[in-house]
Amino acid sequence: MPKNKSEESFSDLIDELNRMPVIHNCQNCKVETEDLVMDDITGLLLCAKCAEIFKQKAIAQDIRSHIFKMNIPKKFVNSSLLNYDPESDKEKAELLALVKMYCTQTTNLLGRCLTLFGKTGTGKTHLGVGVLKKFAGVKIYGMYVEAWKIADEIKRTWGKDSKQHEGQIIEKYAQMPLLFIDEIGKFPEDKIAQKNVWKVISSRYNNNVPTVLCSNDNEESLTSYLSVEIVDRLKHNNGIFIELTHESYRR
Repeated sequence: MPKNKSEESFSDLIDELNRMPVIHNCQNCKVETEDLVMDDITGLLLCAKCAEIFKQKAIAQDIRSHIFKMNIPKKFVNSSLLNYDPESDKEKAELLALVKMYCTQTTNLLGRCLTLFGKTGTGKTHLGVGVLKKFAGVKIYGMYVEAWKIADEIKRTWGKDSKQHEGQIIEKYAQMPLLFIDEIGKFPEDKIAQKNVWKVISSRYNNNVPTVLCSNDNEESLTSYLSVEIVDRLKHNNGIFIELTHESYRR
């Protein structure tokens, strides 16, 4: 049975309405938009701009909740790759770009190492902590530790009342998804620390997990302390092994 004119008019109106974009308001900023995204945590329907802001806030909150577990020193709690200031210095800017590239590539290609060494006060620890936070942003949670503290922790297992043995400490550090070992070579006369840093780095290399290392030694001294074999492992798989030569921030 053919449609009358009123039915045709109504049908055309429905078709026209279906073709019109559906406009909604972002539940945060109230802006009108066709495209809304639901935030996973709050359940709010958000515009693209607000969705990105909420995402970054959630990442920041997640990182803050893990700061204690990451063992970051109080002095560096606020350090990140975002507030490392190259101060218009080409060498520092290139260094920051290199570290950022390391983070981007290593989250997809685990096992690569980042070794920063050289003059004191050049921002090595700041950058290392920045790497920890960058990885935490993609839910790879690491830990900061000074090399001599690994040795002290192992020495405590030698007591007759200790409930742990040396191998458990080595394994703990060897299994971490990301480990930042600072102050390597600070006490070169401490052969126990030296030996156990070797063990941790070698175990992590074999476990194919990334390690960040910092030292105030020059390349010759650091290679002598770690050994040619360990340095070779740090450089394997396009690992970054770079000496910082710019002037100290502390002057």
